[in-house]
Amino acid sequence: MSPSEPSSPEPSPPEPSSPEPSSPGPGSAGAAESGASLAQALIDGLPEFVPVYLAMVGACDDDPGEPAILIELADFVADRLADIESGRHLLQRALGAIEAHLASSPADGERAELVELAFFDSFSPEDRRCLVPWLGPRSLAALESLDVAPSG
Repeated sequence: MSPSEPSSPEPSPPEPSSPEPSSPGPGSAGAAESGASLAQALIDGLPEFVPVYLAMVGACDDDPGEPAILIELADFVADRLADIESGRHLLQRALGAIEAHLASSPADGERAELVELAFFDSFSPEDRRCLVPWLGPRSLAALESLDVAPSG
């Protein structure tokens, strides 16, 4: 094929949506892009992390870098895991107290009725469903009794 003959056009590379940042060394533009895309994904998908990210941006002259973002994200997630674990123990103790209270009930059922109406009836139907896996047999019976009781 001679240079004057037309050839099939080759697709041109897509134009960047924003100018690439200048990079001090080879390969750092990709790292900056990667950090920027991670930051954008976190901003879009995890708004609770935005204050942490903005503090990093302020402390790092606008470019905390992907490793620092990931380290802070790990700390953020670890804090939430600790909250879940702490909440789990608190929930177990609270519902354990309800179960123990029902276990010490007199046979007349007055205490169970009180727990049904004053405790379980305070929850939304959705919250009641979430409680089920955490309940002991007496608490579950009280909850089920409330759920099948005729509304009046």
